[in-house]
Amino acid sequence: MRIFRDLLILLVLFGLVWYAFSLWSEPVVQDDFISVEQEEEIAETIQSFILSEFEISSDTSFNTLLDTVRRRLLKGLDTPQYDYSFTLLEGEEINAFCAFSGEIYVFKGLIEECEKPEELAAVLAHEIGHGQKRHVVKNLIRELGITTLTVIISGGDPVIIEQVAKAVISSSFSRKMEYEADDFAFDLLQNANINPQHLTAFFISLQSKKDHFIPEWLSTHPALDKRIERLAAKEKNEDYLEVPIDFKMAQDSI
Repeated sequence: MRIFRDLLILLVLFGLVWYAFSLWSEPVVQDDFISVEQEEEIAETIQSFILSEFEISSDTSFNTLLDTVRRRLLKGLDTPQYDYSFTLLEGEEINAFCAFSGEIYVFKGLIEECEKPEELAAVLAHEIGHGQKRHVVKNLIRELGITTLTVIISGGDPVIIEQVAKAVISSSFSRKMEYEADDFAFDLLQNANINPQHLTAFFISLQSKKDHFIPEWLSTHPALDKRIERLAAKEKNEDYLEVPIDFKMAQDSI
């Protein structure tokens, strides 16, 4: 009887380990199937579709703020994967998404939701994290296949281009990818002399507004409360020094 009991315990433990592994793991996707140069070609092809879906904002203050944040973050980036660019889009959506080749699109609604420039920098550091880890390429290879992306490089079909562009805009990354981008942002912010807990503060601010719509990209894969918990538990580097972002702007503008 004891042998059967021990065997049953082992089977249960094995089942729990397998279940936990299946929740965390994801298919291994190589990003070197698509070179950075090829990715630039894809970016040029689908950019026109993305910009046809949204209106570029000419808001001078917000564009200046984005440029200030961009330059500050790039100072903390040792080896940029791309020449990152931020494009401001009209819209109340509390969102930003990383596309191909380091192109990051930011809705005005996100800036308006941030209480200070450092919070905006924290969210955009997360998007840079997706870029540095080449999550966009990996995600689309996994979802659409390598053939779909190579078709775009070789000229492209308008239907396929639209499919890829919509997948980029939705930016539904896996749990592991979101954690990787959060961790990358935490380190990048410190390197740029920005308190990394501004990202946690932004998440908490959204979560505390019970009647507020929390965007899908914040609330899933993984759940927002799990991301807050992980970030709050992380420790800053011993040599970290905070330097406020020097941007003069009316308090009621952000």
